[in-house]
Amino acid sequence: MKRYRKILLVLTAAAVILFSANLLTSAWLVDSTEEKVNTFIPGTVTTTVEEEFDGETKDNVFIRNTGNIDAYIRAAVIPVWKTESGDLSETAVTAADFPELPILPGWFKGTDGFYYHIEMVAPGALTEKLIGTFEMPVKEGLKFELQIIGSGIQADPPAAVTEMWGITVNPDKTLQGGGP
Repeated sequence: MKRYRKILLVLTAAAVILFSANLLTSAWLVDSTEEKVNTFIPGTVTTTVEEEFDGETKDNVFIRNTGNIDAYIRAAVIPVWKTESGDLSETAVTAADFPELPILPGWFKGTDGFYYHIEMVAPGALTEKLIGTFEMPVKEGLKFELQIIGSGIQADPPAAVTEMWGITVNPDKTLQGGGP
């Protein structure tokens, strides 16, 4: 029986020592571990069209990446006739009204009708000039409006650009023709 008590006493002492060591280690880790803050800021892609327009001539049209990540940018160029009251006219825009815009360096026209900026655009930066100078045609009782709508997509991963826009991203990160 004495032997049984000694074994029980030794086992109890060992359990108390192990339990105490575990508590001390946990307390030390909690006390000595520095708190880290992991701030997550999601990437956003937004664009704005910057242009000069005096009512008759549209000039120096650029698109700015107002998001917080690198983006590829494209533009829809939409010619419309409006009535004197500002409503859309049923009068169609003809090739005589709106000839094909010259494609300026840094852009190409996709098969889908969008104009694509060849290089990715950093946050806050502008594209190359999309339109130099365009004088609005005149038609009695109507007002011509050239609407420019910019859109962007995050530059990384390139597969997302190809999947969403149907445009090839070259190894040098420039865009190459096409379009859905």
